[in-house]
Amino acid sequence: MMTLLNAGLVETTTDWILTSLADVDFYKLTMMQLYFLKHRTVRGKYGFKNRTVRVPLGQKLDIDELRRQLEHGRGLGFTDREIDELATVSRQRGGLFRQDFLEFLRTVRLSPITVELSADGTQLVIETEEAPLVEAMLWETLVMNVVNRMYFLDKMREEGKTEEDAWAEGDRRLTAKITKLKDALARGIRVPFIDFGTRRRWSLGWQEHVLRRLMAEVPELLMGTSNALLAMTLGIPAVGTMAHECDMAYQGIYRAEDDAAGRLVSHEILLDDWTEIYGDTLSVALSDTYGSEYFFRTFGADRAAYWKGLRQDSGDVYGWGTRFLEFYRSFGIDPKTKSGVFSDGLDVEKMITLTKRFGELMNILFGWGTDLMNDMGFDPISIVVKLIRCAGHWLVKLSDNLTKATGPADAVERITALARYTNTASEECRV
Repeated sequence: MMTLLNAGLVETTTDWILTSLADVDFYKLTMMQLYFLKHRTVRGKYGFKNRTVRVPLGQKLDIDELRRQLEHGRGLGFTDREIDELATVSRQRGGLFRQDFLEFLRTVRLSPITVELSADGTQLVIETEEAPLVEAMLWETLVMNVVNRMYFLDKMREEGKTEEDAWAEGDRRLTAKITKLKDALARGIRVPFIDFGTRRRWSLGWQEHVLRRLMAEVPELLMGTSNALLAMTLGIPAVGTMAHECDMAYQGIYRAEDDAAGRLVSHEILLDDWTEIYGDTLSVALSDTYGSEYFFRTFGADRAAYWKGLRQDSGDVYGWGTRFLEFYRSFGIDPKTKSGVFSDGLDVEKMITLTKRFGELMNILFGWGTDLMNDMGFDPISIVVKLIRCAGHWLVKLSDNLTKATGPADAVERITALARYTNTASEECRV
């Protein structure tokens, strides 16, 4: 088991925010292997977006320092020790990663990336150069970590607070959350969760600190972490399957096939490719890239039976949970045998309420993110990095919340037609 040099410290001894390429969401690696095996030379571009538009990040962050931090990140590579740890994880999970992919990780380097200001100077324009997906995709987590960390360092200076002040407040709030989870457990309400907080966390050291507290205080509720490095460090399960970007990549790669069929066959090809590589090991499907109604309409009886579950990431959580139950029952499948993973803007109260409503009807699980790993007394910002172009085409994500939709208007119109998308619901993104 690995150990971090700065384990348990409030502040690290370096000014670099990024210290390891393994400090990413685990699903970046599982998706990376998919691209490596199926679409190694396909090129794409990733772009940053600040959904909290009232916060002018272009004016808040030192753009030269941001460039310096990202250039440092570009110089990182996977260490032999990290590759060995991933190989161990792979063996423990039935050969999850293939040896040729692990060898590729030893040599992979990140694609070039540019940082500019928007025309009005208020927002950041951060984009990777068009490059093979396997060289550009890790930037998602890394860019978000750097931007988030720099923003909150600025907020601390602005409010005259120190890192120690932030940790003290974070610990106070974390204690209150753990107390609520323990109280719920004492009443027979078990709220199992995974740490999904890597991308918008306070810092790597804080994320490790939170996980250590959770391991000590509510080990029966913590099911793992999405952070590959911390899973290795702490000896807990690394959790993750796929993100919206896989559907979006396949949307670009199989554009002609989608247009010829008049439907999103790219989505079906993705699900089949994923099953070919991972079997049922990572068979929790993300349901909202094209709106959950499209997903439930097209997933089908065979996949419903084979895949282990579904993940909700936008829209009406209670409506989705009800639709989940109806969907499986329509095929004669007991929903209790399938995982329903909720991961959109969660806090303790919401998780407890959802558990009361659905906990006895499905195998419920929560992907707990920003509220877990960045609740330090400052308002969070909703930032994302998305795959915006692939195989020469602009890409679209619709979701069940129009505020989360991405893509140029003409591309959105095309995908809306192919998906027969009719959702009009929109709400501000909490995170």
